[in-house]
Amino acid sequence: MVDGYETMLPEKMPAMDSIEEIRLSPTAYCSSWAFQNILETLEELSLSGTFTDEGVTGIPRDKCKDVLRFKMYNEVDAVKLRESVCIGNLKNLYQLHLKSNFITDVSILHGVACVKAVTSLSLSAEKITDISIVCIINNLQKLKRLHLNKCSLLSVELQFAVWKEFSEEIILDFEEIKHLLNAVTKQVRFSEDGMKDVLECIDPDKVNYFQGAFLPCLRNSESDMKDSLIGTSNK
Repeated sequence: MVDGYETMLPEKMPAMDSIEEIRLSPTAYCSSWAFQNILETLEELSLSGTFTDEGVTGIPRDKCKDVLRFKMYNEVDAVKLRESVCIGNLKNLYQLHLKSNFITDVSILHGVACVKAVTSLSLSAEKITDISIVCIINNLQKLKRLHLNKCSLLSVELQFAVWKEFSEEIILDFEEIKHLLNAVTKQVRFSEDGMKDVLECIDPDKVNYFQGAFLPCLRNSESDMKDSLIGTSNK
């Protein structure tokens, strides 16, 4: 185990096969050299603190702000913008937990969505919006568990659409709408009668809209992945 309670991670890292866990304090700083040395073998990563889009994507902070401000998610070449390590370089990472109120959609679309091996993802980030979850669903084809907590900007309709569309193949733990999902599951699953009670809480047109943005067929065919980060569908 390597504890990051010093100002920087040590320049001389221990042998990679001896590392079982890496813990970083909110103020820890990983030099690119040290971080590069763990990329090939790291399988689980849990980060909690004040890290930003720059730390997740490797894109300088000012450019991250421009992408967010003008919503240029698909228009920018993230590879060319990066000046440091991106979390997407963790090719063997299968379990990821991120908790920070300073990361935005930029971290998800140009960072998390690039970690293709992830099977379990936990997010606690109050600034991410619906577009991030659509991107996650459409790009992380191996995802088997998704936990969302304190993501206050996510709409009920988006979360309900994900649950309705993918609850059979992904374990979904949505803290913000858990009470709603518990109520729905007591009804006849997805029947007209079962939907009546939830229509007062959500906008069915918005639910249909989000379902149309998902690309469920891609979960079984990575070769069909679109160039778009977000993806659209004509369901």
